[in-house]
Amino acid sequence: RLLSASRILRSLETVDAQAAADDAVGRAARLGGDVGAIVLDAEGRIGWAHDTPQFGVAYATSALAPAAFLSRTQDSQAR
Repeated sequence: RLLSASRILRSLETVDAQAAADDAVGRAARLGGDVGAIVLDAEGRIGWAHDTPQFGVAYATSALAPAAFLSRTQDSQAR
């Protein structure tokens, strides 16, 4: 977990929250097990990724109503 968190923080220096989450989950998933990340960047953008079908994600911001999802296809804000 600590290594994944460190990778996410370093990634955020050059990419947005979604790219940082995708990269971290992709790297950790190669090691095996279930992996997921929810990331917020300095501009308040949300990114999330997981490699398991049972990873719940929820978020709310001053600009977005509270929302909860189990897959990327359910998130209309996803890029």
